[in-house]
Amino acid sequence: MTPSSKGLPQEIVQDASRILANFYIKDLDLKFHEECKLKGVKFLRWADDITFIGTDKAMLETLVHSYSLELHKLGLNLNAAKTHCHSKREIEEYNCMDIMRNFKSKNPNEINVGIEWFRSRQGTKNVREDRVIRRLLTILTQEPYLASDKKAWISWPERNHHKTWLKSFITTRGYDALKLLDANRLTKFFELYSNPVDGLIEASTIIAAKPYTNSKAELLRAIKKLKNTKRYKIDPVQLESCKLQILQSAQDSSIITRYCA
Repeated sequence: MTPSSKGLPQEIVQDASRILANFYIKDLDLKFHEECKLKGVKFLRWADDITFIGTDKAMLETLVHSYSLELHKLGLNLNAAKTHCHSKREIEEYNCMDIMRNFKSKNPNEINVGIEWFRSRQGTKNVREDRVIRRLLTILTQEPYLASDKKAWISWPERNHHKTWLKSFITTRGYDALKLLDANRLTKFFELYSNPVDGLIEASTIIAAKPYTNSKAELLRAIKKLKNTKRYKIDPVQLESCKLQILQSAQDSSIITRYCA
């Protein structure tokens, strides 16, 4: 194993790497949580994403520097190129909170506006696309009986146009988009196709070409959901073919071969 000089080591000790990495700096997390609490600052960490939230920029910079020194003692370094200070407004824009508020509406017109806002921002570095993609998959594949105004939902003229655009958006980004989807969202992605099995084949080909375990596990779960549901009429042979494609690409993963299969 080659020593890592920055970040948390991931994908280098097979399927448990993220769990082990989290335990590795757990004590440091507890220490800084208490220190930040005393200074009125919130400290958060998810995998290798670390966040300090406060009102005093100078204090935040000091805490980041102090945290960096402690990480260095563990053989890790913060990536300076990925360390930034943002205002509350910038964070809201990055997380597309205005767009997500529109998506909470049951009014198709307000959803249309949210989608246009997102499309006008896509491709920029200041947009977190994963939240929007997951929410749109749920909205655009939602059944009419779940909407408060069934008539408006059924007659939503832009819906099919949005579905076609979202399918293109995801497939163009390929694995970078598909890796963000769990089994439930993957089945919704398949629904963007006139024949869901076409979506399954597309996703299987893209995911099988990558060495990462999590997305393969989620795809196998999605295949199981397709197999057990009566909503789709899919040839079991096609499902088995996609399943074998994933298994063959993950023969070195005990998680996939022993449990997910």
